[in-house]
Amino acid sequence: MIRAKHILIFCTLVLCSVLAISVYGQMTWSKMYGGHALDEAFCTVATSNQNLVVAGRTSSFASEDLWVIDVDSAGNIIWQKSYSGAGAGSANSIMKLNDGFVLTGYIVSAAGDKDLWILKLDLSGNVIWQRSIGTVAEDEGFSVQGTFGGYLVAGKTGNPSDAWIIKLDYDGNVVWQKSYGSLSDDIAFSAI
Repeated sequence: MIRAKHILIFCTLVLCSVLAISVYGQMTWSKMYGGHALDEAFCTVATSNQNLVVAGRTSSFASEDLWVIDVDSAGNIIWQKSYSGAGAGSANSIMKLNDGFVLTGYIVSAAGDKDLWILKLDLSGNVIWQRSIGTVAEDEGFSVQGTFGGYLVAGKTGNPSDAWIIKLDYDGNVVWQKSYGSLSDDIAFSAI
């Protein structure tokens, strides 16, 4: 049962490893995921049916893409999908919903700069909606949380970077956004 375990995610040079550890510190299972290139996981969430959904990035299936894997309570893959745009992408945070998942991270735009990327997926990993939000500088989302009327994303924008908080409605439309910073780099890693 996932609720009684701790999950450890780490990455080797090529593969992503997920270990399930009991509340007593005993490893209950360990699996490696990925392919022939760089594959990294940065976040995970447990689902109501005792699965784990792991997200990060992969270079094994195409260019560097945002990567999501759904595994059962024994670590067997239920589904895995990669998501891409004009350039590379990655997930930094995932949030479980009743009808799917919301993820944030970044996508490299056609202009070559990073934009904050937020996606809503259904329970099978199909895209419901996705938004890239950015400036001509480097932008990235590090955390997504549910809030009244939608989602709150914490991240960074600009160069030097400012901490960036964005409120989105349930359909992914920006309600408001604020940046906070000093003369040096500032990053918002979380917001509640």
